Amino acid sequence: MGGVFEMTDTLNGSIGACMTGIFALALMFLVARYSFKILKEYSITNAIFLSILFMLEVLVLGGIVFLWLPYFLEDLSKQNFLAESLRWSIILAAGLAVFIGRKHAEWRGAVTFTGTYLLFLFGWVIDGWMGMFMVSLPILFAWYLTAYYVALAVVPASSQRGGAEALNRVMLFLAYLWGIQPPIWKSPSGTAYEPEKRIDGGQGLKAVKSLVWTYPHQAAGVLKGADFSVHGPGAFYIDKDSQPFELVDLRSRTRTSFIKAISREGIPLEAQVSVSFRVDEETWTREQYHEYRRANIFQGREPDKNLDGIFPYSYARVKAALSFRSKKTPEKSEEITVRWDDRVLAMAEEAARETLSERSIEELWRARVFAEGSAAEEIANVMRNQLDLPLRKMGIRLINAKAFDFSFNSGNKTDKEDEIVNRQLDAWTLEWEKKRSIALENGKAEAERIQQEARAYAHSALLTAIAEGLQQTRALHENLPRYVIALRFIGVLEQLVDEQQGDENDKDSRKAQNGILHARQHLINPRGE
Repeated sequence: MGGVFEMTDTLNGSIGACMTGIFALALMFLVARYSFKILKEYSITNAIFLSILFMLEVLVLGGIVFLWLPYFLEDLSKQNFLAESLRWSIILAAGLAVFIGRKHAEWRGAVTFTGTYLLFLFGWVIDGWMGMFMVSLPILFAWYLTAYYVALAVVPASSQRGGAEALNRVMLFLAYLWGIQPPIWKSPSGTAYEPEKRIDGGQGLKAVKSLVWTYPHQAAGVLKGADFSVHGPGAFYIDKDSQPFELVDLRSRTRTSFIKAISREGIPLEAQVSVSFRVDEETWTREQYHEYRRANIFQGREPDKNLDGIFPYSYARVKAALSFRSKKTPEKSEEITVRWDDRVLAMAEEAARETLSERSIEELWRARVFAEGSAAEEIANVMRNQLDLPLRKMGIRLINAKAFDFSFNSGNKTDKEDEIVNRQLDAWTLEWEKKRSIALENGKAEAERIQQEARAYAHSALLTAIAEGLQQTRALHENLPRYVIALRFIGVLEQLVDEQQGDENDKDSRKAQNGILHARQHLINPRGE
């Protein structure tokens, strides 16, 4: 056993010397890295001065306080293991100060550090460096292997094929345990415009990427410096210096608003505008592609992202839509973000105002092109023709646009504006009353003309029928007196009038009866005796 302990003591001494050398090299690398960094930001003189100061700080803290001072105090106090105890105490105090002081570490960093510290301390107590290698490291390996499988189970993924995404998931979970994680972003809802930061983080390790998690119908714009890119849908990872700034809904969308417009007569009115659209997901035909290129539309010809998902999209078209995002600050108001769909709605409102300004009040409800057509459909067609190509340039496909629900009452006008509008409406009403009166008079005249023609035609037809009847009767009965035949015809006419009479007080019926009675008396007593 003595030989084993002598061998382990020899190995501990060798490993201790190697670790001391590695520690010194790490301090030198830290100084060199800092010097190169500030050399890019400052002049040579300032960079040298700052490097010397930093080197002195590292020398004091690392070389003197950690390496030399513990041994000096041990020799001074003549107490064994004092140097080791002081070093382990310095490590514990420095580690707790670092992880407790981190803004986003919370309790996780301090707990993980303390557990790891106790594990290595346990191995050191058993047999120094050999105890750490033979006891602490296997336990630590088992712990991180368990964390690896837990990470694959709990951290979201866009696929289960592993690879770089699996590595990103594990690294993010371990960084979360140590409290050095980057921000983790999540879409709050299926209609949200911006992702929210579910777990806050800071500038951690460069190898650890930030997670962004969106719904299956949402792509995300990711800002990096002055440029931005498009990612998603689902879970994806971005560099620590990147940040998602907006979500793009890949489904069909409808936006509505109320606008104020002016008709061709100058009458103010209000209307409701509705526009339906979506990010252009169509694969353009060759003819469409050449037509759009002539209109300076350079987005991709077909979708190239999320092809296996429910909502494939074109990277170039989504990026074109996001490029219209802007901010404005109205007077005495907070800053407002104008998003890509707000831009679409504003364009639809402008097209509606222009279309309504070319139509009179009457033509808001009456078609101009086809008499039996729809004015609403004509307005919608004009708006669609105005919006289609401009929206294609934004990477957006127009589904429908219309203006409807016209009204002339607004509670925001002044008394002077109300008076002007009322006068215009009165003038428009008088014009329509005049048209209505003319139409009624024309209708009456036409009705009277038709009645006169019908009366003349009926009179002629009746006389013709009577004459033909008399001729046929005379042909059958040559000796029958003519007045007897006439009396029989008058009797038949009287019977027909009685059968068709609806009201005894009807003026036309009484007139017909009087005429038949007069004819009967004339035949019976032609001389009026």
